[in-house]
Amino acid sequence: MAKEKKPPTIKYPPGRGKWNLRARVVPDRGKNGGRWYWRFDARESGATWTARPASWLTEKEVNLEVTRLFASGEWQSRRPSQRESTTPPVVIWQLIRRWIDHQADRPRRTSETIRTQAGASETIVYRKVHPLDRNQWQAREFGMVELANLTSEEVEGYVNERTGEGGAPLSIRNELQELRKAWVWGQKKGWCPTRDPDIGPLIRELNRRPPVRPKYTPSPGEVAALLEYLPPWPRMMVLLMHVLGCRTGEAATLTWDRVKWLEEGLEVRVVGKNRRKYPDGYRRIFVLNESAPKFLSTFRAWQESQPLREHGYVLGVKPATSRRVQHRLRAACEEAGMPYWSPTGLRRAMSVRLMESGIGALSYEAHMDHSWKVGRESYAEITAQHQRVAAAVVRDLPAGDVVPFPAKRAHKTVHKQ
Repeated sequence: MAKEKKPPTIKYPPGRGKWNLRARVVPDRGKNGGRWYWRFDARESGATWTARPASWLTEKEVNLEVTRLFASGEWQSRRPSQRESTTPPVVIWQLIRRWIDHQADRPRRTSETIRTQAGASETIVYRKVHPLDRNQWQAREFGMVELANLTSEEVEGYVNERTGEGGAPLSIRNELQELRKAWVWGQKKGWCPTRDPDIGPLIRELNRRPPVRPKYTPSPGEVAALLEYLPPWPRMMVLLMHVLGCRTGEAATLTWDRVKWLEEGLEVRVVGKNRRKYPDGYRRIFVLNESAPKFLSTFRAWQESQPLREHGYVLGVKPATSRRVQHRLRAACEEAGMPYWSPTGLRRAMSVRLMESGIGALSYEAHMDHSWKVGRESYAEITAQHQRVAAAVVRDLPAGDVVPFPAKRAHKTVHKQ
């Protein structure tokens, strides 16, 4: 089957001369339900920036969108030079704010990357008051520290504050990495002192810390027991992650146009992280057949009960809501009286099942979307059962004959002078 040719780049004004707006297809994403993934760039006086967030559109919709952007002047309002103040930043929160705007204006940045980096950067400046309400924030004293006075002691105080709030070492490490990037960028701009606040040792120390929450891997019986305590969409999300072994974001962004019923079962196309390896833009394709009859009947009943929504997400809610499923899981575990396990525990359980089944490394990587080494180091857990199996294998090995070795020489060779 020949690969479908991507649409040409759309420019405004049209033609081969200078352009102010440009829409280009990202070929690595492939085609999704008749739509391509388009990026919008703006250019004026030698400066280039992102005119609007990238999205899935048809070629006709892109032509209309480019015309609308140019006529409304919205593309000029997103220019960095117009949004950036000429006053240099003095304190940390001002530097972080400039850094977030700079990251958002860089070309070829996905919305997910921008959202992740902005979340880590904003945590440096603000503190969450309520975990479920993103509108309740409180300014940190660390954000008011002047750039000229930032030292390693100040950064260490921030790490201690985040640790006291229950922050995970991995999250705090990501925040310090964003702070270091913003500091280096500020040095190039001439805003930050040339000295280094020495953040590297703190990052290395965080890498050695154990996780805040234990890595608990639920059994199939525990997953089935917890489903009774979950609302409808979290229940379906847990089922999807348990059966497919997909990531939280992959289940949250799954849409109905990537689900197809076949004669042999259900086909689910999951958009993962490593999209460039596959020409169709999809990282993994799951086909569920008669090996999972209970899930297939449950999923078909869920599909028939879902009303038609504009966004078309399988879970019936937008990713901003379904990505926070861990709060629902924590409440359900407390109500059921069982140990708390995170959504990653479902993916870890699938990784362990595949490794213990004797599956090949390439098949494992194709299913889990990460290398065998990552699965061995980050997901697999050595238990007492593994030790008992290894001991039984060693006990059954043939002893063989004893092979004699020559005795060591008792004397040393003396070299003549």
